Amino acid sequence: MPPLYTIQPSYDTSIYLGNTVAEIDRIKEMLNKLSESALAEVGDFVAFLLEKEKKRKALVERVSKAEQEPSVTFESPEDAMQAILNATED
Repeated sequence: MPPLYTIQPSYDTSIYLGNTVAEIDRIKEMLNKLSESALAEVGDFVAFLLEKEKKRKALVERVSKAEQEPSVTFESPEDAMQAILNATED
């Protein structure tokens, strides 16, 4: 599913790649210019991004773990459904 919105930076991001300190300083300068209400919105957005990243990492870990499990094959879809219905919770 494509993202609902895309944020296009108004600056050349290539000059900041690999330069984390410069990027942090640039963001600090921008934050100093915001009102208190705008800062609260930025804080909420950062919290959202952190939670999203946490969920993504958990998904990556679950998928990696699942990929290491042996694959299971069935003769037919009916056999697969029967195996699901007969399975016990792990």
